[in-house]
Amino acid sequence: MITFLAVISAAIVLLVLVSRRSKAEVGVKGQPGLNKTAEMPVQPSMQQPLSSPTVSSAEPLASVLPDPRPVPEALQTLKLQTADVLDGATLQSLMDRISNIPRPPRSFVKMVSGNALATATSDELADLVMSEPLIAAKVIARVNAPLYGLSKPVVNVGQAITFLGMNNVRAICVQYLLEESFKADIPQRQAIFDDIWTSSALASDLCFRLAQKLNLPNPGVLSTLTVLSYIGHIAAAYLLPANEIEVSKADLVERVRVEQASLGIAAGEISRLLMLAWALPDELVQTVSGIDRMLFADADQSLDSHRMDSAALCYLSARLGERLAHGDIAVPLGMEAVDAAGDDFFHLAPRLRSAAFIKLPEALQAKDLNLAVETMLEGVSGSAHS
Repeated sequence: MITFLAVISAAIVLLVLVSRRSKAEVGVKGQPGLNKTAEMPVQPSMQQPLSSPTVSSAEPLASVLPDPRPVPEALQTLKLQTADVLDGATLQSLMDRISNIPRPPRSFVKMVSGNALATATSDELADLVMSEPLIAAKVIARVNAPLYGLSKPVVNVGQAITFLGMNNVRAICVQYLLEESFKADIPQRQAIFDDIWTSSALASDLCFRLAQKLNLPNPGVLSTLTVLSYIGHIAAAYLLPANEIEVSKADLVERVRVEQASLGIAAGEISRLLMLAWALPDELVQTVSGIDRMLFADADQSLDSHRMDSAALCYLSARLGERLAHGDIAVPLGMEAVDAAGDDFFHLAPRLRSAAFIKLPEALQAKDLNLAVETMLEGVSGSAHS
């Protein structure tokens, strides 16, 4: 029997092939296609790293950035491969494997679709969570773990929302609902999944707190988008052969290189295909899959300045969350942590010069933010050794 996901995957392959043909026709007219492959410049240009001393929020971010540096060697020839550059057989084979990843429960789709991210009330969120009893039980157990350091136990979802807020509870729910779609075949892969989910939890919380301090709209939405940006990374770890899954702990530049060599496309593009197969809203698909494009010089230029700022914050938080989880950086945070984070951040630098990020140095150094991150790190460490 032909499954729904198989029909969807076949449709996606057809759309990609039609898009490829259309792009070629447009190219003849001298106009760039909408899905143009993002290619890095071969000749080194100059860019500024991001380390800085403690600064006042009134001081422009650009004024504390050091001298320019050349494009890192690892980025000079790296290019983003999109699905439309794959040959038909390779694309169909990949889509067949993607279509075998189970679609998340219906409550997940409701939680992230339409205006639910921005407008759902605490009661509506609680109702959605309670519609999945197993997930509700996992959420309550997670909230009572050392990670959140609550002084007294939580016994229901409503209390969890009261103690942790909608943002944290929604992020936890999204993670657990997604976990239902990814079952590890070997212990090593499960360990990678656990590492990715830990990174996503740290990144989500960091994104929410930074968005608040930067006065960006809808911090809870941005936090959830950060969690969703890990869909492609967990899917890539699910699809990679066992002898390559350890690359999931490497920096994003190395992950993209290995994933594209092994699978044809990297996590960001995999997330786009997977979310389309799950029939998630197009706008959400494009927003989430665009976050990892911050790695490249020519990230999606169709985004307006507000959406570009949002994608930049989600990307920044995701990469910092990974490095915190791996012990590569530590609290207290600062712009030095961003600069020390490596090549992943090189093309993010000009986007952080946006007026939206003028308070970023101060926000990263905030005592309450660093205390919260430190508490979560201690909780993660305690859970790992319990």
